Amino acid sequence: MTKKLTHLGIIMDGNRRWAKKRGLPKLAGHQRGYLTAQKIVEHAIKKGIQVITLWAFSTENWKRSKTEVNFLFKLLKLAIKEQSSYLNKNNIKINFIGRLSELPKSLQQSINEITKLTKIIPRLLSTSP
Repeated sequence: MTKKLTHLGIIMDGNRRWAKKRGLPKLAGHQRGYLTAQKIVEHAIKKGIQVITLWAFSTENWKRSKTEVNFLFKLLKLAIKEQSSYLNKNNIKINFIGRLSELPKSLQQSINEITKLTKIIPRLLSTSP
């Protein structure tokens, strides 16, 4: 009997290396990482995975350039905006874990809004910014 996978963890790593290998700017690697994560999440949902955890930003990332860090925050804010209707449509609850108080206030607001919007939905998608 095959046990059904119920929790998928994804560590968002290697986006800068991917871009460098292709002669692209680092930020292009992060953009591609977002698109790849989006596809993985959509596929996992179709397969019935109940919990998905994305590790998207560690304390080590604060050591990167201000431009790169700001881009990552803008990308997360964009992802929240772009994915909110998809999350609702597919009954996905989203939680954020980590040191959220250290994030820019506008990003904290977006995080709070999407968390409240999906609060009562049964399936869980958690991210660690």
